[in-house]
Amino acid sequence: MIRLILSTYLIFLFSLTSAEIKVWLNNPHYKNNQLLTDQGGIFQSEDFYLQAEIIVYSNENQKNNVFAQGNILLKYNDQFFVGNEVYFDFNTNQGYISNGTTSLNLLYLSSEQISLNNKKISCKNLLGTTSPNKNNLFSIGAHSAEISHKNVSLNSVYFKVGSLPISLLPSLTQNLQKKENLIKYKL
Repeated sequence: MIRLILSTYLIFLFSLTSAEIKVWLNNPHYKNNQLLTDQGGIFQSEDFYLQAEIIVYSNENQKNNVFAQGNILLKYNDQFFVGNEVYFDFNTNQGYISNGTTSLNLLYLSSEQISLNNKKISCKNLLGTTSPNKNNLFSIGAHSAEISHKNVSLNSVYFKVGSLPISLLPSLTQNLQKKENLIKYKL
């Protein structure tokens, strides 16, 4: 099903397999089998929401993918991200975010590349802090990480106070479904 409304915006509705994807693009162009804009737009489906300045959608040779840059806001499986660029393939339900940031429980997590893979999130060179600011007193880092709705697994973990490493661990895993406090204390 395809429905088009043209003016300064393009609203495009189509169906891929069982998922319906809605597209709103500002001043779109169609060139070389790609639908694109450099003036902002939105892609939305059941578990995916993307808002960006530059959006390129390709639907060629059974490929259904989107590439976006500039002021990225992405919601993927109820997790919000911001970043520099996003690529996502709707057929495989996989993609990546470059220089992405998200939050998880009480931490802000940043990574050079965040991979999205069927409800799992993988990160390279992860940095976690308790503050959204770049300069913070405490941070936790990891060479790699995997995050699912059930748990977080970190590899080559380090803790820093300022720029001074205070502890190193080969790995760390945290269950996200437990309702217990992360820090236990007695008064």
